Amino acid sequence: MILTLVRHGQSEGNARRVIRGWGGGPLTPLGRNEAVLTAHRLATWGPFDALYSSPLVRAHETATIIGNRLGLRPLLHDDLRELNVGQLNGLGREQAEATFPGLIEQWRRDDPTLVMPHGEVIADFHRRALDAFRRVCAPHPRGHIMVVSHVCLISAYLTQLFEDRPSIRMAWEMWNCSITRLEFLGGEIRLHCFNRHAHLDHLFPDMASTGVNR
Repeated sequence: MILTLVRHGQSEGNARRVIRGWGGGPLTPLGRNEAVLTAHRLATWGPFDALYSSPLVRAHETATIIGNRLGLRPLLHDDLRELNVGQLNGLGREQAEATFPGLIEQWRRDDPTLVMPHGEVIADFHRRALDAFRRVCAPHPRGHIMVVSHVCLISAYLTQLFEDRPSIRMAWEMWNCSITRLEFLGGEIRLHCFNRHAHLDHLFPDMASTGVNR
């Protein structure tokens, strides 16, 4: 089985550099452009047997743009949603630190006991991420599927596969609309690419000024 993972395009929350969990608005014009370019690139990587997506607006919109190019209808899966950050939703990092001292640092340390204020327990989130991917992959043991989701959820899944521990470490490296591809061969997992974004590079000529939440 081949699994292609796509982070959603730039959302209004990314553009404002605020924390978004289950909230947040649609893609920005840049985010829609990213999704179109990603769709064109993925058209050369198919064919795909199925396209799954988080139901959150920014992911669903990205998946719809890609699906229109590939002739696939996104299948929404609730557990592919981002981490529920609760009361951190809409806050910038400095504001979050001031409101909840120490919480961001605890989050960065991957503390599994951390409870987001009125949100998810980190340990529960990591279990949800792993289980969600198991369930969408199960019907396609020899297929090629795509999942459009969120940076923390994709990171949580990958670190459990390759580091045997839950973490969001990879999230700090993952661009909007970047592509990651895995191949499952029996008991072996091959990582063909991670955070591939060459199809977007011409949008950001000043690479030093860009980042995960650009």
